[in-house]
Amino acid sequence: MTIKKIILFSFVILLVLFSGCLQNVRAPNPELCDKVSQQSSKDVCYHRTALATGDDILCSKIVELNERDDCYIDLAVGRTSYFID
Repeated sequence: MTIKKIILFSFVILLVLFSGCLQNVRAPNPELCDKVSQQSSKDVCYHRTALATGDDILCSKIVELNERDDCYIDLAVGRTSYFID
């Protein structure tokens, strides 16, 4: 393998790691949601984390009413993922 191919391969691996493609592999952590500054993103973070952990208390931290309602509904019907087909 040439140096250029090694560098390109390494670059692609780093892009995948830092792009969020492996987000579902990471353990859900509600404390990280607390650190998000934009409220709509924070609400989505709580919703996703609530579904991943099954913790309805996280739904109560969601400010936007529709997002909060969706969080409770998703938990009630047993969804475990934020993106449902």
